[in-house]
Amino acid sequence: MNLIEKYPRLFPKDENGNPIGPNCGAHFGQGWDDLVSTLCNKINSHLEYQEKYKDNKLTFQIQQIKEKFGTLRFYYSGGDDYIAGMVSFAESMSGKICEVTGDKGVLYENGWVKTLSPKLVEMDDSYKMFKVYES
Repeated sequence: MNLIEKYPRLFPKDENGNPIGPNCGAHFGQGWDDLVSTLCNKINSHLEYQEKYKDNKLTFQIQQIKEKFGTLRFYYSGGDDYIAGMVSFAESMSGKICEVTGDKGVLYENGWVKTLSPKLVEMDDSYKMFKVYES
């Protein structure tokens, strides 16, 4: 998925005003593609609405998107409380969505914490060493 092509206004710009990737990257499992794409779509729509109907041109820029401790981290600058709520909700939801398959997920750990589907852990030998995370 190319978020930069789909939502150019959300990303940093080069000296010519062309969107470039976040400084620290956008690295997350494909199971979260729909979650991240939906979040970017809703942020983009909110920014357009604020600009068009509220005469409020919010600044917003994605800094980094990644997985950390088994859930999504979406770092950005600017925005408003509405965007902060959307980001917080998406980060929370990521702990319930398998980062590999996109199916219902549970936090697992083996020294690393990942959100995985129980079916994946059962069927894929590369995840057999993961155990349900208990904090």
